[in-house]
Amino acid sequence: MPPQIMKQSTRPVILFLLLAITQSSWGTDTLWESLTAMEREELDHGKQILVTEEVPHAIWPRFHIYRLISASPREIEAVFWDISDHPNYIPDCTKVVIDRHQLPNTLEATYSLNVPLLSQESSQVRTEVTSLPCGIYSNRWTILSSKYSEAGDGSFLIVPHRSVSLVCYTSFVIPKSSIASLLRHPAENRLQQTVKSIAQRVEYELREDPGHHAKQLKELDAALERVSSSASPTHE
Repeated sequence: MPPQIMKQSTRPVILFLLLAITQSSWGTDTLWESLTAMEREELDHGKQILVTEEVPHAIWPRFHIYRLISASPREIEAVFWDISDHPNYIPDCTKVVIDRHQLPNTLEATYSLNVPLLSQESSQVRTEVTSLPCGIYSNRWTILSSKYSEAGDGSFLIVPHRSVSLVCYTSFVIPKSSIASLLRHPAENRLQQTVKSIAQRVEYELREDPGHHAKQLKELDAALERVSSSASPTHE
């Protein structure tokens, strides 16, 4: 695999993206244009980029991982939204139990994770998927409880780019201070491997298991359709 590139950044990436999504100027090139020319070149050459964004008064930075994946945003999202399948490919994820669906596109799940040097992690996470204009998909999650983290959140943005998709996987965690120094580098490595594993899983399913992927697509479409219908105003 190509080497992965790490860069330090003071750019308010998440704020930029949230503002862009709410503006009429948002388009499929906005995420791509937020990157530097060198970063774009690295992505075009098949490299994966890790950008760290310093957060005032935080122990850890916010991590952003960018990658191009040879699939459409809908195809990628269908794989990622199948959370029960995460233990089959997400690094160190041994079990996922879906606790409840708040809405068709929002669920809470408890993850069991192997943690280097420490006992197994158990964390409950709320995740929401939304579809945006121009074929863009967005996931946002919040850590509700965790053995090793005080709090945390993240996102997975999937944007059409030429004939492929540009993804940005973001994670921000406030670790419990006693374990911060132990877990910083393993956390970086796991996040990078997670994005790599998502790409590999999508490519595998499209090539080797199209039947399973077709089921995932139907489940994603149904979830988004039901929440869209429930949000639509009724007319007497």
